[in-house]
Amino acid sequence: MSLNILIIISNPIDDSDDPLSFADEWQAIARAFAMRNMQATLIRLSPPTSKNLFYSLQHTNGSIDVMHFIGHGDYDGLVLEDELGNEEYIDAIALADVLKHAEVELVVLNVCESQGPAEALFDAGIRTVLGTTESIEDLNAVLFADEFYSSLASGLSVAQAIERVNARLEDNDSAAMISLFGDSSLSIAVDEQSNSPVITRIEHLPPNNLVYSGTFWGRTNELKTGMGLLADTSCRAIQIVGIGGVGKTAFSAQLAERSAWRFPGGIVWVRGHDLALDLEGLLIPVVQGILTLENSQQEAPKTISGLEEVIASLNSRPCLLIIDDADRLSIQIQDELKLLVDRLSTLTGSKLMLVLEKPIFDSLSSFVVAPLALGGLDVNAGLRFLERIAYQQGIIELTLLSRDETETLLRRVDFNPKMIQLLAGYTKACGLEEARKALEGLSGSIAHRIEELLGRTVATLNDDEKRILQVAALFEGSFNLSSVRWISQLDDVVEQMSALAGRTLVQYTPFAGEYSIQNLTRDFVRARLLPSPVLELRFTEHILIRFKDLVATFAIPPHSTHTSEISKLILELKSSVRRLEKIGENAALELVVRVSETVRDYLHFEIQDWTSVVYFEQAARRACEYLGDSARLGQVLTSLAAALVKSDDVREDAVDLCNQGIGLLEPFGNAEQLAVAYGGLGFVLRHQSKLAEAQRAYERALKFAVASDSTQLQIRHLGNLGTIFRYFKDFNEARALYEKALDLARKVNDLRLIALQLDLLGLVARAQGRLSEAYELHAEAFRLKVTTGDRTGLWITRNNLSQVLKSLDRAEEASEFYEDVMQEIEQEPTSMRKWHTLLQIARLNRQLEDFAKARKLYSQARAIAQELSFRRGVSICERGLALCYSAEANYLEAHTHINEAISWSDSSDEFLPTLLTEAATIQSNL
Repeated sequence: MSLNILIIISNPIDDSDDPLSFADEWQAIARAFAMRNMQATLIRLSPPTSKNLFYSLQHTNGSIDVMHFIGHGDYDGLVLEDELGNEEYIDAIALADVLKHAEVELVVLNVCESQGPAEALFDAGIRTVLGTTESIEDLNAVLFADEFYSSLASGLSVAQAIERVNARLEDNDSAAMISLFGDSSLSIAVDEQSNSPVITRIEHLPPNNLVYSGTFWGRTNELKTGMGLLADTSCRAIQIVGIGGVGKTAFSAQLAERSAWRFPGGIVWVRGHDLALDLEGLLIPVVQGILTLENSQQEAPKTISGLEEVIASLNSRPCLLIIDDADRLSIQIQDELKLLVDRLSTLTGSKLMLVLEKPIFDSLSSFVVAPLALGGLDVNAGLRFLERIAYQQGIIELTLLSRDETETLLRRVDFNPKMIQLLAGYTKACGLEEARKALEGLSGSIAHRIEELLGRTVATLNDDEKRILQVAALFEGSFNLSSVRWISQLDDVVEQMSALAGRTLVQYTPFAGEYSIQNLTRDFVRARLLPSPVLELRFTEHILIRFKDLVATFAIPPHSTHTSEISKLILELKSSVRRLEKIGENAALELVVRVSETVRDYLHFEIQDWTSVVYFEQAARRACEYLGDSARLGQVLTSLAAALVKSDDVREDAVDLCNQGIGLLEPFGNAEQLAVAYGGLGFVLRHQSKLAEAQRAYERALKFAVASDSTQLQIRHLGNLGTIFRYFKDFNEARALYEKALDLARKVNDLRLIALQLDLLGLVARAQGRLSEAYELHAEAFRLKVTTGDRTGLWITRNNLSQVLKSLDRAEEASEFYEDVMQEIEQEPTSMRKWHTLLQIARLNRQLEDFAKARKLYSQARAIAQELSFRRGVSICERGLALCYSAEANYLEAHTHINEAISWSDSSDEFLPTLLTEAATIQSNL
C-alpha cells in the first residue's frame, strides 16, 4: 500500500520572528516510513493558500489519505498564507466541507492548542482528527511527527500510536498532549513484502539546487518587499545588496523558497566567483543539472550548450536564476548579466536575483531592476538568532543573560548575523567576560570589526584545529569529514570539526550531511592563515581521485544526474590550479599538468566545455614550459589548439600550435600520444575547411592509433577519415571506413560509438540512394541513443530518419518524429538548428498537403534566416512558400514568392536554374 500525505506548511512572514522548524518535521515524517520500508508519498502544498488547498482537495478523487498541518491556529480555525506570504485565516467548518468531499479520513493538526479546530472537523464529519491540548514546542512537534508516523508505519492503529506519542511527550516534560477525535481503530495496512523505498514528492514546486537556508529569523519588511517584487510582472531582476555577513545568501534562499511555486521552470542557484571566464561557463552546468532533475523521468533531458540556450530555457517557462556573490564576477560578465536581463521575457515571468555587496545596476539603468538593501537584524530577530545559537551550542552564559544584557551585546555588533555568530563562538571558546572585553575593543567599520573578531576567534584554536580550518578554506563548495581527514592526514577530525562548528567558523548542513565555510571566513583564512603547499597538493590529489572515480563509475554520460557534481569538482580544480601556480614549486606545477591530463578527455569529448579546456591547458602550458617537459607540452599544445578553435572559431595560429606540439612529441615516439596529436591537427584543419590536409593528418593519426593498439582511437580516426571521404563524395571508401569503425565499436560493446557509426553509415546509404537500408541504420541508432540518453544525438538521428522517410513517401511517419520537439523548437532562440528543424517540418507538411501549416512554418523559418543573414536560407523558404501556393492554384502569390526566392539567390547558386524553371512554369499558369 502507498500512503498519500498532503502536508501543509504555513509559516507567514509576520511570524518570521518565531519561525517553525518545519524542515525537521518533514524529515521526521519521511524518515519514519523510509526506515520501515513502507512506500509513502509526501505532497507539499505550495503555495499554502486556501484557494490552492481547496483546489488540490477537490481534484484528489479520494487519493489523499492524510492531511498533516504544520503551523498556527486558534479555537475556530487555522492560519494559512496568501500568495505574498501574509496571514490568511481559514475557518474549520469551511475546511471540513472540502475534506469530506475529498474523502480524507485522517487529519493531523500539529498546531499549538488545536483541540478546537480538531473538534470542529470531527463534528463536521471527518472520520479521525488529531489535535493538541496546549502550546507545543518545535522539538516536541518533531517528536510527535516522528513517533506517530513510525507507529502507523509499523502497523499500529491511530489510538495505539497516540498512546505512544503521549508517553514520549510526557517523558520529555511536555505540557502538550495529543487528543484524538473520532475513530480510534483507524490503521494502515502494512505490506510486508514491499521493497519499495519511500517516495518524497513536492507538488507544485520546481526542481532546484537552492542552498538550504535553515531556520530563518526576522526580515519581515524585507521579505514582504521581496515577495512583492517577485510577483511584480514588470520587475525582471532584483539586487539583494548588503555588506559581508549581513545574511544575504540566507535571505535570498528564504525568498526563493517562499516564492518557488511561481517558477515551475526551476530555481537555479549559482555562486559567482572570479574563476568564471564567461557567463556561459558559469551557468550552463547548473542549468543543465536543473533540467536533468526536471526531466528525471526522461531518458534524455534537453541539452544546454550555449548562453543562447540558457536564455531560451529561462524564457520558455518561468525560472528564477540566483547568482550569489555576483560582485566577484569580472566586469565583462557583469556586462553580460545586463544583456541577459534585457533578454528576459516579461511575458514568461523569469527573473534574475543578484546577491552582492555593491549593486551592478545603477539607478540610471534602463532595465527594470529593483534594489533590496539588507542591514542588521531587528532587535527581536537578533535576540532569537543568538538564543538559537546559544541553545544549539550549549553556551550557558548567553542563555542566562537578561534581555537587556543580550540586547546591549548585540548593539555592539550592529545586529549583524555574522558578528552574532562570532560572538557566540568566541563566548564558547573564552567565556562571556572575555567576549565582552573583545567586543569593547573592536573599532572601525563593521567589516573591520568582523575581520578583527575572526582573528581573535582563530587565535583560540590549537594546531590541529587550525590545520582543519586551513583544509576547509581550500574548498570552494561544501565538503565532508572523510575529505577533511584524507587531506589533513589527521586520524580523528570529528573533535576538531566540532570545535570549529562551535566557534561558528564552519557550518553543518544536516540535510546534505556536509560542512561549508562562509566567504568571509574562507577569505580570512586564505589571506592570514595561508594553507601550506603540502595541504594544497593533497587537496588537489583528493579532488582528482574523486573526479576520476565519478567519471569512471558512471561511464561519463553527458546528461547524467552526476554532471552537476562533476561540474563542482571542475570548479574546485580550477581554483586549485590557480593556487598551485602561485606556489610555483616543481611539485605544484607537476600537479597542474596532471590535472589537465585528467580532465582533458571528459571536457573535450563528453561535454565539450572548450572554455574550461582552454583554462586548464593554458595553465599546463605555462607549467610544462617552466619544467622543461617537452613531451607533455606537445600534448597540451595540440589540445589547446582544438579548444581555441572551438571557443572562438577564428584562430589562424591553431595549426601552428598543433605542429609545434607534434614536433615536440615526435622524438619520443609514443604512438598513442602522436595519434591524439595528429587527430587534433585534423580536427583544426577540418574546422578550417582544409579537407585534403585534414585527410593526411587523420591518416597519420590512424596509423599511430593502430601502432598503439588503442581501439578507442582507431574508432575515432576511422570515423574522422570516413567523414572526410564523405565530404569528397567517395561514398564507397567512406562506407568501408565506417564499417571498420562499427566492427571495432561492437567488439568493445560501446553503445554510443555503435550508434554514431550506424548514423554515419545511414548517411552514406542515403547518399547512394539505398533508402530502406538508411532507414534501418538510423532507426537502430535512434534506439541506442534513447538507451544511452544522448539528447543531442537523438536530434541528429531524428532529422536523418525524417529525411529518409520523406524520401520513401512516408511523410506521415516522418512527422511523428518531430511531434515531441515542436514545442521545444518554438521556444528556442534564433539558430541554424531551429531554422533547419522548422524547414524540415514545413516540407513534411507540404508533402502531407497541409499547406496552411506548411506556410506558417516556412514563414517562421524565413524570419530566422533573415535574422541570421542567411540568404540561401531565405531563398529556400521563399521557394517553399511558392510551391505551397502553386499547389493550391494561387499562382499570383506563388509568382511573388518564387521571384523573392530568385532575388535572394546568388548568381553562383547551383540551384538558381531550378528556381528560374519553376518561375517560368508558375508564370505560364497566371
